[in-house]
Amino acid sequence: MNGDGFYNVAQVLFEAGSYFPHSSIQVQHIFPHPTTISRGVMQIYEHSKQQLIQICKDIKSCCVVVDSWSEKYTGINYCGIGLRFTDENFKLLSFVLGCYAYDAQSHAAVHFREFVDSKLQEYNSQLDSSKFVISDNEPNMLAAFRDNCQRIGCSDHYLNKQLQHAFESSEIHLNKNIVENVNCTAAQNIFSLVKNIVVDIRRSHRQQQQSMKLQVYSGTRFNGALTMLDIFREIFYELSALLTNTKSMDSFNLIDKKSVDDICCFLQPFDEVIQSLSEDHRSTLHKVISYRQCLINKCEINEEDSIVIAELKTFLDVVVSKSKSLLVQCFDVQVDSTMEAINPHQEIDVYLNSEFCCNHDGNGFEDGDIDILSYWREKQNQFSILSFIAKQIHMIPASNTTVERLFSSTKNVISEKRTNIGSQKLNQLLFLQKNLNLLKQLSNDSRRKRTISMSSTTTISSEDSTCTMPKQSKLDHEESESISDDAEIFLD
Repeated sequence: MNGDGFYNVAQVLFEAGSYFPHSSIQVQHIFPHPTTISRGVMQIYEHSKQQLIQICKDIKSCCVVVDSWSEKYTGINYCGIGLRFTDENFKLLSFVLGCYAYDAQSHAAVHFREFVDSKLQEYNSQLDSSKFVISDNEPNMLAAFRDNCQRIGCSDHYLNKQLQHAFESSEIHLNKNIVENVNCTAAQNIFSLVKNIVVDIRRSHRQQQQSMKLQVYSGTRFNGALTMLDIFREIFYELSALLTNTKSMDSFNLIDKKSVDDICCFLQPFDEVIQSLSEDHRSTLHKVISYRQCLINKCEINEEDSIVIAELKTFLDVVVSKSKSLLVQCFDVQVDSTMEAINPHQEIDVYLNSEFCCNHDGNGFEDGDIDILSYWREKQNQFSILSFIAKQIHMIPASNTTVERLFSSTKNVISEKRTNIGSQKLNQLLFLQKNLNLLKQLSNDSRRKRTISMSSTTTISSEDSTCTMPKQSKLDHEESESISDDAEIFLD
């Protein structure tokens, strides 16, 4: 009985025993079966889902994030649904309602809308004029969410479409009657050569001889062109020896590395924008306009630009970029939070006439970006109407990447060698993976508030005062803790 491993196991056992001094726990229920995912997933899922249903009862306004995806190994179509809202303290909360196997009659807009509505009803929620929907800009989505909601297009999806056109399209349809040429021939030639070489190498065993793994271009991956080109240029000189005496060598000799470098440098701000607008736990919608204008400026052609970059800049003139300084300028002077509310009709005038101040240290994140919801929470006494509007608007994300990442998690669960997992079990696992930590945090916060409330309202006698928890409440508390701890085992 010696060694660090033994001591660690013993320590865990002692801590577990002290944590559940009055609970009867069967050890076989703690450890998952070695040949199955878990026999307790259903119980944990139902418990967590009921928690989320209770939370949804108090939501007056929310934003629903929707997308669909087809899994290539099983051929099953999935519909992902997310939910975002702000609570009474201006805190942004984001949940995943599910990654559901799509079993409607067809992919027609009316059937897709009915499917989404049916899933929202499970959480006692329904779309109306006060609800927002974030989706991509495909015609099917436009038609599905045209009525009884306010649909907002995914900014990342729109930006990615422009990049796709720049590298893959010869012309684009502005409307039914107007067609515009893309005219990015030089960039498209380089892109096509690189793409073919990458596909050829990935199909062979030569991939193992490289210091970095080449990435095949994917049109559904945001800024997929940069992902492929950036790795290609990093190992450019390794490929020369790798491709010797192959059919791809002729294509490789046609590629100018400097042009590849220029394209990657030009696309880098696009990637920063996509990453910034893909934040799950921050407000992002307010950044779109300023980002767009910043990269419109970046797309101005300079004398030193090569033909490749000049063509790309000419086409990509409606994109966005990250600029903290411009974002900071969107805010006005900080005011005393104790100031009384003014007349609602005067709010806008007073707000617009306030002097600008760049000192927002109390309303920021670690990376220097501004926490705009905290900013408006502090101003709700002075600008009650504006802060209420801001609270509603800033729960809306600029993109639907919450669901996009859900599909990425699905790909990690279902692979070429693992396709037998059922769609229902998959939905339960992803629900727990995405929501469990936040639900547990909210449950702990709620329990803490109740404890404080009970303490403040209980009169304690100086001679004889005891405060006991009802037995049933204590049992419920222990049961809830047990379920949460079981869930952590499956998600680790």
